[in-house]
Amino acid sequence: MLDTAAADRALAALRRPATPPVVRDHAPARLLLARVGGRRPHGVSWEVWVRFRAHVRVLADTGASERDLARACVADLAADATTLRLVDVPHDLSDPTRLAIEQWLPVRAALVATLEGSPPPQLWVRAHPSVHPRTGAVAAVGMPITARGLRKAFTEVLAALVGDDPRLATCTVAHVRGLGRGRSAGGDRPRRAPDEV
Repeated sequence: MLDTAAADRALAALRRPATPPVVRDHAPARLLLARVGGRRPHGVSWEVWVRFRAHVRVLADTGASERDLARACVADLAADATTLRLVDVPHDLSDPTRLAIEQWLPVRAALVATLEGSPPPQLWVRAHPSVHPRTGAVAAVGMPITARGLRKAFTEVLAALVGDDPRLATCTVAHVRGLGRGRSAGGDRPRRAPDEV
């Protein structure tokens, strides 16, 4: 009933505009990576700080989820700590990440040594005992830390860092993960330290 020109104008008016792509500002994540190379914040234990540094660096290099990181085992780490296999995909680790992991491994070994029986194979373990909020079950020092526990530890240490540098207040796990999204060993993307701008 409409002529072609009128129909084309009506369709153009009714079309929804394309959803713009989400652009995440990675500046807070880069700031956090620079900060984890510095001194431990007040109120954060040495064991938690060393684990946090290694966790943040691995998160930035791999772009992996907390679930995948919580499943990572020491055996998934290359002997020279240059790659970490997550869900059967090897990821290159930058030199700062390799150093952070090498500092975490002896601390992890000391924490695991407090347990009786076979040591857990997981890379990330608890630095302090914790109580499950619903069941009241106590998880001892040296036991594997869950994905939820990794995220909670990230949030708590970040809160301590914000006291020294308020610019970190907007940083999230997603910001840090975004730095490494799509990187894997031997991939097409050039290998570089995640804190390079």
